[in-house]
Amino acid sequence: MTWIIASLHTAFGFAIIGALVAEVLGAQQGIGLIISQAQGTFDPNTVFACMVIIAVITLGAEYLIALLEHTLLKWRPPNRSEAQAI
Repeated sequence: MTWIIASLHTAFGFAIIGALVAEVLGAQQGIGLIISQAQGTFDPNTVFACMVIIAVITLGAEYLIALLEHTLLKWRPPNRSEAQAI
């Protein structure tokens, strides 16, 4: 279970990157298309706003994954960094 959760953290980041690249290259709608159009019109405010939206969504999902990890792996003894913080 530990390996699955650790892989989920890594795979989620790659999935977000893959989805954005796919949207920039060939989407009819979505945040990737908005970024691509904003780059074409030299609109940095829209590009940065979309990047902030992506960051908020990604950090929120990463928080949910960490919460799932904490819930499912309560049986695991704390690692050294967690034990020293207590």
